[in-house]
Amino acid sequence: MSLKYSCNIQPTSRAIKISSGISVATKIWTGHIQNKRVLALHGYLDNASTFDLIGPSLAESGYEVVSIDFPGHGLSDHLGKGSW
Repeated sequence: MSLKYSCNIQPTSRAIKISSGISVATKIWTGHIQNKRVLALHGYLDNASTFDLIGPSLAESGYEVVSIDFPGHGLSDHLGKGSW
């Protein structure tokens, strides 16, 4: 399913490898950056796409919005049984 955004700002997707070796997926919306940033963190059983509607609006208002998939969620690496 593809969402239509109310503005023209589309997210950039990127994976970041953290010190434990797993990859954490991110979505970043960048508009007219004025040194204002938002780290958008999803709740239990959600993922970075939770912010697909508000991310572009915030970016259009001058914020850089970074949303992550916590490990084990969305497109981030999933941890083995019993891992932290």
